[in-house]
Amino acid sequence: MCRIAGFVLAACLLVVFLDGGPARGQSSSNAAPTAALNVPSNEAGFDPIPPPEFLAEVDRIVEWIFENSPYDRMDTMPAFVKVPRTTINYIVYSQLPEGYQQQDCINALYTPPIILLAEDFESVGCNFTLVHELVHHLQWESAAEFRCTLEAEREAYEIQALWVMETGIGEMPSPLFLRRLTCNNPHDFSR
Repeated sequence: MCRIAGFVLAACLLVVFLDGGPARGQSSSNAAPTAALNVPSNEAGFDPIPPPEFLAEVDRIVEWIFENSPYDRMDTMPAFVKVPRTTINYIVYSQLPEGYQQQDCINALYTPPIILLAEDFESVGCNFTLVHELVHHLQWESAAEFRCTLEAEREAYEIQALWVMETGIGEMPSPLFLRRLTCNNPHDFSR
């Protein structure tokens, strides 16, 4: 059911953000089908499709994850789409019960098979966020089973913590936070 909901959300996002026009660098008269989609920039002037250097960095991170986690392959690369931070916050917090403390610091969100990145996301110094979201993609692709959503989150944060310890770059999740990521936690709204 969650996988179907993820595909529906992904399809809706693609309809909203993609105009279906010619690929970047092609004229509309002879546009050939291509994997590169023409996504219009918004008023702020950001391009929601990441550049090739970013995707090369993602490849490097995925190789690191393979070496440091139970995951050893990735069948498909997730789509990366930059959106306003308010969009990410809306998606996350609209699913939580009223009164839940909203934060304004969410940089990314994985919704199969898309990783939404805040429009001001820069991979330099934020690779730990990509590690976390790519772990979720690998969990989804491998159909990893968890008793609850918080267990999947805990695994992603633990692998993120390994990245931070090894590279010295990023934010280390606190041990108290990690201990709270259990299925017995009353804040697990996925059940």
